[in-house]
Amino acid sequence: MSAPADYSYTILSVGDSDMMRAGADLASEVEAVVPYHRDNLPAPMRIRDGGGTNSLTVLVVLGTTLFVAKHLTGKFLDDVYVQFQPRAKAFLEKIDTKLSGGNRKAKKLFTVSVWYEEYQVLVSVSVAAATFDDVAKQIPLVNDVHRNALMWMAVHGIQKPVHHYRIEDGKVSPTPLLLDHFQATIS
Repeated sequence: MSAPADYSYTILSVGDSDMMRAGADLASEVEAVVPYHRDNLPAPMRIRDGGGTNSLTVLVVLGTTLFVAKHLTGKFLDDVYVQFQPRAKAFLEKIDTKLSGGNRKAKKLFTVSVWYEEYQVLVSVSVAAATFDDVAKQIPLVNDVHRNALMWMAVHGIQKPVHHYRIEDGKVSPTPLLLDHFQATIS
């Protein structure tokens, strides 16, 4: 599928060099579905490219933020995410075998955020678990959370520019954590 330039993404990676490589690998998986068009990203998202290296972290994070133009919001959830989800799930199922040291012991967090241009809001969904394999098992819930987030906003409005949800042990936070800025390591 050839995605229009109205789709784009950024990648986030927190941990040691293993996680930096994992972030680059994740970018390859996302690029297969959502081409990178840096100029289309809202300015606040551009500065979040890449990640940080910290070998002492107790939390390792991988994530992607997807930019969806106004007229593509519904189409994105229906078309692109259906292609993204199996790639992300397969990627996460394999990553634990590549981790060493502190990354192996640290809690795992995978975040899928979507910038909804129409609403000027970032909906962020973090999946937390002891292993990325356990994270992968919960990935099918992410699309439902994004759909429900849009319904929540229709009822409650856009109260803050970032609406964050968390999935852990198959349970989803019922209401978003409302933030002024995206925080990569919300645990």
